[in-house]
Amino acid sequence: MILTRYLVYTILRYQLIIFIVLFLVFFSQKSIRIFGAVADGTIPKFLICVFFGLSLPEVIKLILPVSLFFGILITFNYLHTNHEIIAMYSCGLGYTFIVRGVLFLSVITTIFSMINVLFLSPLCLYYQNKIVFKYQFDFTSIRLFERKFHFVKNMNMMFFINGVYEKNFKDIFLIRVLSNGHSSVMVSDFGCIKKFFDGSQWFVLEFGNYYCWDRDIIHSNFYMSHFDKYNFLIGNQAHYYRCSNNSVAELSMLQLWRSSSIEAQVELHWRLTLVIIGFIMVMIIFPLSLMKLNHSYLLITFPSVVLYLIFFLLQIFLRANISKGSVSLIWIWIINVLYVFIAVILNFWDSALVRNIRWKVRLFFCNYDSD
Repeated sequence: MILTRYLVYTILRYQLIIFIVLFLVFFSQKSIRIFGAVADGTIPKFLICVFFGLSLPEVIKLILPVSLFFGILITFNYLHTNHEIIAMYSCGLGYTFIVRGVLFLSVITTIFSMINVLFLSPLCLYYQNKIVFKYQFDFTSIRLFERKFHFVKNMNMMFFINGVYEKNFKDIFLIRVLSNGHSSVMVSDFGCIKKFFDGSQWFVLEFGNYYCWDRDIIHSNFYMSHFDKYNFLIGNQAHYYRCSNNSVAELSMLQLWRSSSIEAQVELHWRLTLVIIGFIMVMIIFPLSLMKLNHSYLLITFPSVVLYLIFFLLQIFLRANISKGSVSLIWIWIINVLYVFIAVILNFWDSALVRNIRWKVRLFFCNYDSD
Protein backbone atom coordinates (compact mmCIF):
# COMPACT_ATOMS: atom_id res chain seq x y z
CA MET A 1 0.00 0.00 0.00
CA ILE A 2 2.87 2.37 0.82
CA LEU A 3 4.59 1.64 -2.49
CA THR A 4 1.30 2.13 -4.34
CA ARG A 5 0.87 5.56 -2.79
CA TYR A 6 4.49 6.37 -3.63
CA LEU A 7 4.01 5.36 -7.27
CA VAL A 8 0.78 7.36 -7.60
CA TYR A 9 2.37 10.36 -5.88
CA THR A 10 5.39 10.28 -8.20
CA ILE A 11 3.26 10.07 -11.35
CA LEU A 12 0.93 12.79 -10.06
CA ARG A 13 3.85 15.07 -9.27
CA TYR A 14 5.31 14.86 -12.77
CA GLN A 15 1.86 15.08 -14.31
CA LEU A 16 1.22 18.29 -12.40
CA ILE A 17 4.53 19.77 -13.58
CA ILE A 18 3.76 18.92 -17.22
CA PHE A 19 0.20 20.19 -16.79
CA ILE A 20 1.36 23.58 -15.43
CA VAL A 21 3.90 24.05 -18.24
CA LEU A 22 1.42 23.16 -20.99
CA PHE A 23 -1.32 25.19 -19.30
CA LEU A 24 0.84 28.31 -19.28
CA VAL A 25 1.69 27.85 -22.96
CA PHE A 26 -1.90 27.28 -24.14
CA PHE A 27 -3.36 29.84 -21.76
CA SER A 28 -0.93 32.47 -23.04
CA GLN A 29 -2.07 31.72 -26.57
CA LYS A 30 -5.70 31.99 -25.48
CA SER A 31 -4.95 35.26 -23.66
CA ILE A 32 -3.56 36.78 -26.85
CA ARG A 33 -6.82 35.94 -28.66
CA ILE A 34 -8.91 37.43 -25.85
CA PHE A 35 -6.89 40.65 -25.77
CA GLY A 36 -7.14 40.82 -29.55
CA ALA A 37 -10.92 40.50 -29.30
CA VAL A 38 -10.94 43.28 -26.70
CA ALA A 39 -8.89 45.50 -29.01
CA ASP A 40 -11.33 44.80 -31.87
CA GLY A 41 -14.28 45.66 -29.67
CA THR A 42 -15.76 42.15 -29.74
CA ILE A 43 -15.37 41.70 -25.97
CA PRO A 44 -15.86 44.53 -23.45
CA LYS A 45 -12.94 45.34 -21.17
CA PHE A 46 -14.88 44.75 -17.97
CA LEU A 47 -15.54 41.12 -18.97
CA ILE A 48 -11.91 40.08 -19.54
CA CYS A 49 -11.69 38.15 -16.26
CA VAL A 50 -14.98 36.40 -17.01
CA PHE A 51 -13.69 35.27 -20.40
CA PHE A 52 -10.45 34.04 -18.85
CA GLY A 53 -12.46 31.89 -16.45
CA LEU A 54 -14.77 30.57 -19.17
CA SER A 55 -11.76 29.70 -21.35
CA LEU A 56 -10.16 27.39 -18.77
CA PRO A 57 -12.16 24.21 -19.64
CA GLU A 58 -11.36 24.60 -23.34
CA VAL A 59 -7.65 24.95 -22.55
CA ILE A 60 -7.65 21.94 -20.20
CA LYS A 61 -9.47 19.72 -22.70
CA LEU A 62 -6.33 18.52 -24.51
CA ILE A 63 -3.79 19.21 -21.77
CA LEU A 64 -5.17 16.72 -19.24
CA PRO A 65 -4.54 13.47 -21.21
CA VAL A 66 -1.23 14.78 -22.57
CA SER A 67 0.04 15.61 -19.07
CA LEU A 68 -0.83 12.11 -17.83
CA PHE A 69 0.91 10.55 -20.83
CA PHE A 70 4.19 12.40 -20.30
CA GLY A 71 3.86 12.13 -16.52
CA ILE A 72 3.92 8.32 -16.74
CA LEU A 73 6.74 8.44 -19.28
CA ILE A 74 8.94 10.64 -17.08
CA THR A 75 8.04 8.75 -13.88
CA PHE A 76 9.15 5.36 -15.18
CA ASN A 77 12.31 6.87 -16.61
CA TYR A 78 13.01 8.23 -13.11
CA LEU A 79 12.30 4.83 -11.53
CA HIS A 80 14.57 3.06 -14.01
CA THR A 81 17.37 5.61 -13.69
CA ASN A 82 17.41 5.38 -9.89
CA HIS A 83 16.91 1.57 -9.97
CA GLU A 84 13.75 1.90 -7.90
CA ILE A 85 11.84 -0.33 -10.31
CA ILE A 86 14.41 -3.09 -9.67
CA ALA A 87 13.88 -2.67 -5.93
CA MET A 88 10.13 -3.08 -6.45
CA TYR A 89 10.69 -6.27 -8.43
CA SER A 90 13.07 -7.53 -5.73
CA CYS A 91 10.35 -7.04 -3.11
CA GLY A 92 8.04 -9.31 -5.06
CA LEU A 93 5.96 -6.51 -6.57
CA GLY A 94 5.31 -7.45 -10.15
CA TYR A 95 3.45 -6.15 -13.16
CA THR A 96 0.02 -6.37 -11.48
CA PHE A 97 1.07 -4.13 -8.61
CA ILE A 98 2.49 -1.44 -10.89
CA VAL A 99 -0.44 -1.46 -13.31
CA ARG A 100 -2.83 -1.10 -10.37
CA GLY A 101 -1.39 2.29 -9.40
CA VAL A 102 -1.25 3.50 -13.00
CA LEU A 103 -4.84 2.42 -13.66
CA PHE A 104 -6.05 4.20 -10.53
CA LEU A 105 -4.57 7.51 -11.66
CA SER A 106 -5.72 6.92 -15.23
CA VAL A 107 -9.33 6.35 -14.13
CA ILE A 108 -9.31 9.50 -11.98
CA THR A 109 -7.91 11.57 -14.87
CA THR A 110 -10.44 10.06 -17.29
CA ILE A 111 -13.32 10.99 -14.95
CA PHE A 112 -12.14 14.61 -14.74
CA SER A 113 -11.62 14.69 -18.50
CA MET A 114 -15.12 13.28 -19.08
CA ILE A 115 -16.73 15.93 -16.87
CA ASN A 116 -14.76 18.68 -18.59
CA VAL A 117 -15.15 17.53 -22.21
CA LEU A 118 -18.76 16.36 -22.10
CA PHE A 119 -20.34 18.97 -19.84
CA LEU A 120 -18.17 21.82 -18.57
CA SER A 121 -16.41 22.90 -21.77
CA PRO A 122 -19.58 23.13 -23.96
CA LEU A 123 -21.39 25.01 -21.19
CA CYS A 124 -18.60 27.58 -20.83
CA LEU A 125 -18.39 28.01 -24.60
CA TYR A 126 -22.15 28.58 -24.71
CA TYR A 127 -21.92 31.38 -22.15
CA GLN A 128 -18.94 32.90 -24.00
CA ASN A 129 -20.91 33.12 -27.23
CA LYS A 130 -23.95 34.40 -25.37
CA ILE A 131 -21.96 37.22 -23.76
CA VAL A 132 -20.37 38.17 -27.09
CA PHE A 133 -23.77 38.17 -28.77
CA LYS A 134 -25.34 40.37 -26.10
CA TYR A 135 -22.47 42.82 -26.34
CA GLN A 136 -22.67 43.01 -30.15
CA PHE A 137 -26.43 42.93 -30.77
CA ASP A 138 -28.39 43.51 -27.56
CA PHE A 139 -27.98 47.23 -26.77
CA THR A 140 -30.65 47.16 -24.07
CA SER A 141 -28.72 44.80 -21.80
CA ILE A 142 -25.35 46.57 -21.88
CA ARG A 143 -24.22 49.97 -20.79
CA LEU A 144 -23.73 52.47 -23.61
CA PHE A 145 -20.97 54.92 -22.80
CA GLU A 146 -21.31 58.58 -23.60
CA ARG A 147 -18.98 60.38 -26.01
CA LYS A 148 -18.02 57.15 -27.70
CA PHE A 149 -18.80 55.65 -31.11
CA HIS A 150 -20.83 52.42 -31.07
CA PHE A 151 -20.95 50.11 -34.07
CA VAL A 152 -23.77 47.84 -35.25
CA LYS A 153 -22.02 45.44 -37.62
CA ASN A 154 -25.09 43.71 -39.00
CA MET A 155 -26.68 47.05 -39.98
CA ASN A 156 -23.54 48.86 -41.25
CA MET A 157 -24.44 51.54 -38.74
CA MET A 158 -22.55 53.69 -36.27
CA PHE A 159 -23.90 56.10 -33.67
CA PHE A 160 -22.47 58.58 -31.20
CA ILE A 161 -24.10 59.65 -27.92
CA ASN A 162 -23.01 62.84 -26.23
CA GLY A 163 -24.87 62.23 -22.96
CA VAL A 164 -26.32 59.13 -21.27
CA TYR A 165 -28.88 59.47 -18.46
CA GLU A 166 -29.90 55.95 -17.32
CA LYS A 167 -31.62 54.61 -20.49
CA ASN A 168 -32.19 57.96 -22.15
CA PHE A 169 -29.74 59.63 -24.52
CA LYS A 170 -29.00 63.22 -25.43
CA ASP A 171 -27.43 64.71 -28.58
CA ILE A 172 -27.33 61.66 -30.83
CA PHE A 173 -25.49 61.33 -34.12
CA LEU A 174 -26.30 58.27 -36.26
CA ILE A 175 -24.98 57.27 -39.68
CA ARG A 176 -25.78 54.30 -41.86
CA VAL A 177 -24.07 53.30 -45.12
CA LEU A 178 -25.42 50.64 -47.50
CA SER A 179 -23.63 48.85 -50.31
CA ASN A 180 -25.93 50.27 -53.00
CA GLY A 181 -24.65 53.82 -52.47
CA HIS A 182 -27.51 54.88 -50.21
CA SER A 183 -26.41 56.56 -46.98
CA SER A 184 -28.27 58.43 -44.27
CA VAL A 185 -27.39 60.61 -41.30
CA MET A 186 -29.69 61.38 -38.37
CA VAL A 187 -29.10 63.97 -35.69
CA SER A 188 -31.50 64.29 -32.75
CA ASP A 189 -31.70 66.00 -29.38
CA PHE A 190 -33.07 63.03 -27.43
CA GLY A 191 -33.54 59.31 -27.88
CA CYS A 192 -33.55 55.82 -26.39
CA ILE A 193 -33.42 52.15 -27.39
CA LYS A 194 -36.52 50.01 -26.83
CA LYS A 195 -36.75 46.23 -26.96
CA PHE A 196 -40.00 44.39 -27.67
CA PHE A 197 -41.20 40.88 -26.89
CA ASP A 198 -40.40 39.56 -30.39
CA GLY A 199 -36.72 40.42 -29.88
CA SER A 200 -36.71 43.48 -32.13
CA GLN A 201 -34.81 46.58 -31.00
CA TRP A 202 -35.81 50.08 -32.06
CA PHE A 203 -33.86 53.30 -31.85
CA VAL A 204 -36.39 55.99 -30.92
CA LEU A 205 -35.18 59.49 -31.85
CA GLU A 206 -36.92 62.74 -30.88
CA PHE A 207 -36.58 66.26 -32.29
CA GLY A 208 -33.96 65.94 -34.97
CA ASN A 209 -33.08 66.08 -38.65
CA TYR A 210 -32.80 63.32 -41.24
CA TYR A 211 -30.27 63.62 -44.09
CA CYS A 212 -30.24 61.13 -46.94
CA TRP A 213 -27.91 60.81 -49.91
CA ASP A 214 -28.94 58.52 -52.75
CA ARG A 215 -27.04 58.08 -55.98
CA ASP A 216 -27.03 55.89 -59.05
CA ILE A 217 -25.18 55.92 -62.37
CA ILE A 218 -26.91 59.08 -63.56
CA HIS A 219 -28.27 60.97 -60.56
CA SER A 220 -27.05 61.95 -57.14
CA ASN A 221 -29.82 63.18 -54.83
CA PHE A 222 -29.70 64.71 -51.37
CA TYR A 223 -32.74 64.89 -49.07
CA MET A 224 -33.27 66.59 -45.74
CA SER A 225 -36.26 66.50 -43.41
CA HIS A 226 -37.14 67.40 -39.85
CA PHE A 227 -38.90 65.01 -37.46
CA ASP A 228 -40.38 65.17 -33.98
CA LYS A 229 -40.18 61.41 -33.49
CA TYR A 230 -38.43 58.78 -35.59
CA ASN A 231 -38.37 55.00 -34.96
CA PHE A 232 -35.42 53.17 -36.46
CA LEU A 233 -35.15 49.36 -36.42
CA ILE A 234 -31.71 48.24 -35.27
CA GLY A 235 -32.38 44.52 -35.69
CA ASN A 236 -34.12 41.44 -34.39
CA GLN A 237 -32.19 39.91 -31.53
CA ALA A 238 -33.69 36.43 -31.90
CA HIS A 239 -32.97 36.38 -35.64
CA TYR A 240 -29.33 37.38 -35.23
CA TYR A 241 -28.84 34.89 -32.41
CA ARG A 242 -30.13 32.06 -34.61
CA CYS A 243 -27.85 33.16 -37.43
CA SER A 244 -24.75 33.57 -35.27
CA ASN A 245 -25.36 30.58 -32.98
CA ASN A 246 -24.30 27.87 -35.45
CA SER A 247 -21.39 26.37 -33.51
CA VAL A 248 -21.83 22.70 -32.61
CA ALA A 249 -19.03 22.99 -30.04
CA GLU A 250 -21.41 24.63 -27.55
CA LEU A 251 -24.17 22.03 -27.90
CA SER A 252 -24.78 19.55 -25.08
CA MET A 253 -24.31 15.81 -25.52
CA LEU A 254 -28.07 15.26 -25.70
CA GLN A 255 -28.43 17.90 -28.43
CA LEU A 256 -25.57 16.35 -30.40
CA TRP A 257 -27.09 12.89 -30.04
CA ARG A 258 -30.47 14.07 -31.34
CA SER A 259 -29.03 16.14 -34.17
CA SER A 260 -28.84 14.61 -37.64
CA SER A 261 -26.27 17.03 -39.08
CA ILE A 262 -22.85 15.64 -39.93
CA GLU A 263 -21.11 18.44 -37.99
CA ALA A 264 -22.95 17.48 -34.80
CA GLN A 265 -22.13 13.80 -35.26
CA VAL A 266 -18.45 14.58 -35.78
CA GLU A 267 -18.41 16.73 -32.64
CA LEU A 268 -20.12 13.95 -30.66
CA HIS A 269 -17.57 11.31 -31.65
CA TRP A 270 -14.69 13.76 -31.18
CA ARG A 271 -15.72 14.37 -27.57
CA LEU A 272 -16.03 10.65 -26.88
CA THR A 273 -12.59 10.13 -28.40
CA LEU A 274 -11.08 12.81 -26.15
CA VAL A 275 -12.51 11.01 -23.13
CA ILE A 276 -11.18 7.53 -23.93
CA ILE A 277 -7.85 8.53 -25.47
CA GLY A 278 -6.26 9.21 -22.09
CA PHE A 279 -6.99 5.68 -20.91
CA ILE A 280 -5.92 4.08 -24.22
CA MET A 281 -2.61 5.93 -24.45
CA VAL A 282 -1.80 5.10 -20.82
CA MET A 283 -2.26 1.43 -21.63
CA ILE A 284 0.12 1.85 -24.56
CA ILE A 285 2.82 3.85 -22.79
CA PHE A 286 2.79 1.68 -19.64
CA PRO A 287 4.18 -1.58 -21.12
CA LEU A 288 6.63 0.38 -23.27
CA SER A 289 7.95 2.17 -20.18
CA LEU A 290 8.58 -1.14 -18.41
CA MET A 291 10.79 -2.27 -21.31
CA LYS A 292 13.41 0.29 -20.24
CA LEU A 293 15.32 -2.45 -18.40
CA ASN A 294 16.58 -3.91 -21.67
CA HIS A 295 16.44 -0.89 -24.00
CA SER A 296 17.57 2.71 -24.08
CA TYR A 297 15.24 5.47 -22.95
CA LEU A 298 15.20 7.16 -26.37
CA LEU A 299 14.29 3.90 -28.08
CA ILE A 300 11.21 3.56 -25.85
CA THR A 301 10.20 7.23 -25.75
CA PHE A 302 10.32 7.83 -29.49
CA PRO A 303 7.70 5.23 -30.59
CA SER A 304 5.42 6.24 -27.70
CA VAL A 305 5.43 9.91 -28.70
CA VAL A 306 5.09 9.01 -32.38
CA LEU A 307 2.04 6.84 -31.67
CA TYR A 308 0.47 9.68 -29.70
CA LEU A 309 1.14 12.26 -32.43
CA ILE A 310 -0.10 9.95 -35.19
CA PHE A 311 -3.33 9.36 -33.30
CA PHE A 312 -4.12 13.05 -32.85
CA LEU A 313 -3.07 13.97 -36.38
CA LEU A 314 -5.32 11.25 -37.78
CA GLN A 315 -8.25 12.32 -35.61
CA ILE A 316 -7.82 15.99 -36.54
CA PHE A 317 -7.58 15.04 -40.22
CA LEU A 318 -10.72 12.89 -39.97
CA ARG A 319 -12.59 15.58 -38.06
CA ALA A 320 -11.89 18.13 -40.80
CA ASN A 321 -12.65 15.85 -43.76
CA ILE A 322 -15.71 14.06 -42.41
CA SER A 323 -17.50 17.41 -42.18
CA LYS A 324 -16.75 17.91 -45.88
CA GLY A 325 -18.21 14.50 -46.71
CA SER A 326 -14.98 13.08 -48.16
CA VAL A 327 -14.40 10.51 -45.37
CA SER A 328 -16.81 8.21 -43.57
CA LEU A 329 -17.56 8.70 -39.87
CA ILE A 330 -16.70 5.07 -39.10
CA TRP A 331 -13.00 5.82 -39.56
CA ILE A 332 -12.89 7.64 -36.21
CA TRP A 333 -13.73 4.42 -34.39
CA ILE A 334 -11.55 2.30 -36.66
CA ILE A 335 -8.56 4.32 -35.41
CA ASN A 336 -9.78 4.04 -31.81
CA VAL A 337 -10.23 0.26 -32.05
CA LEU A 338 -6.83 -0.07 -33.73
CA TYR A 339 -5.15 1.71 -30.81
CA VAL A 340 -7.07 -0.43 -28.32
CA PHE A 341 -5.77 -3.49 -30.17
CA ILE A 342 -2.20 -2.14 -29.96
CA ALA A 343 -2.65 -1.54 -26.22
CA VAL A 344 -3.93 -5.10 -25.68
CA ILE A 345 -1.02 -6.60 -27.62
CA LEU A 346 1.58 -4.58 -25.70
CA ASN A 347 0.07 -5.39 -22.30
CA PHE A 348 -0.18 -9.13 -22.94
CA TRP A 349 3.05 -9.46 -24.91
CA ASP A 350 5.02 -10.78 -21.91
CA SER A 351 2.19 -12.82 -20.40
CA ALA A 352 2.56 -16.59 -20.02
CA LEU A 353 -0.08 -17.31 -22.66
CA VAL A 354 1.43 -15.03 -25.31
CA ARG A 355 4.96 -16.22 -24.53
CA ASN A 356 3.79 -19.80 -25.02
CA ILE A 357 2.17 -18.88 -28.35
CA ARG A 358 5.30 -17.01 -29.46
CA TRP A 359 7.49 -19.97 -28.49
CA LYS A 360 5.29 -22.39 -30.47
CA VAL A 361 5.31 -20.11 -33.51
CA ARG A 362 9.09 -19.75 -33.31
CA LEU A 363 9.46 -23.50 -32.92
CA PHE A 364 7.19 -24.10 -35.92
CA PHE A 365 9.24 -21.85 -38.19
CA CYS A 366 12.49 -23.35 -36.93
CA ASN A 367 11.25 -26.86 -37.79
CA TYR A 368 9.98 -25.57 -41.14
CA ASP A 369 13.39 -24.09 -41.98
CA SER A 370 15.20 -27.29 -40.95
CA ASP A 371 12.98 -29.35 -43.25
